[in-house]
Amino acid sequence: MSKLIAKINATKKFLANLLNITEEEAESMIDKQPSLINYSTQQVWKKDDAGNVVYANVIIDRMSFYRDVFRVPAELSEKKFFRMIASHPAMLNTSEETFMAKMEAIKSTLDLTDAELRKFVVGNPQVVLLDCSANGKNTTIAKIAKFRSVLSMDEILDNPMIMNVPAQKFTIRYMIAKNAGARDAFVNGGFMYNEKKVYARAQYLATLTGTQYASSEIFSDKFEKKFGVLDAALAVQYPLDAAAIASIEATYAANNRRPITLKPEERNAVL
Repeated sequence: MSKLIAKINATKKFLANLLNITEEEAESMIDKQPSLINYSTQQVWKKDDAGNVVYANVIIDRMSFYRDVFRVPAELSEKKFFRMIASHPAMLNTSEETFMAKMEAIKSTLDLTDAELRKFVVGNPQVVLLDCSANGKNTTIAKIAKFRSVLSMDEILDNPMIMNVPAQKFTIRYMIAKNAGARDAFVNGGFMYNEKKVYARAQYLATLTGTQYASSEIFSDKFEKKFGVLDAALAVQYPLDAAAIASIEATYAANNRRPITLKPEERNAVL
């Protein structure tokens, strides 16, 4: 146990010094990515591709690699770069080959320039930690296909955090927002809200008369306080069940040229 504690403490101090953060923040990185303690905190002798013997350290080398990728400090400041790595420690546990393969998958799927790709990833580094394979229903590529069916490319690029939405829940979340007249609010962050909560809120607001409110408030963190209701109670009163889904689809079809019918896996993800 003492050896493990010593490794953790050594890694904590190493990361704190490398990223110019506190040891508490470094400890949080280790909590998120425990495998970081398996990397040496010392530089060791190693042969490079040309056969030259040089000092090397995996984490330091990866930091250098990411600095080059994100054009630090020309395009991304040192402070923001360090914060990005500290907030996404899995990046330090990702090989350069894997990282670049995912970057290329995102670039080709979204048809981005190198500069646009860097900006998109900096906006949501989590995207390169997701599954970027061509197959699967919850991969980055599958998500982008769903997004592009109802969103413009600019809307996707301006909101990179949308990549964190589960692929099978995006469509129902979009339909609920569109039916409630809150599409803009959805695109600008509402996509992260739980669909059951938002559906219940929208149904509740539809029952109010003589009350002034904005449709975007279905995504407000102050909803409960403003309207004097609890989300948990509304979810019970207005459940997002099979009947509700059928109603959502019918309402969407009645108000849009292109109706949407949820796929079985999308229904199962909600029910």
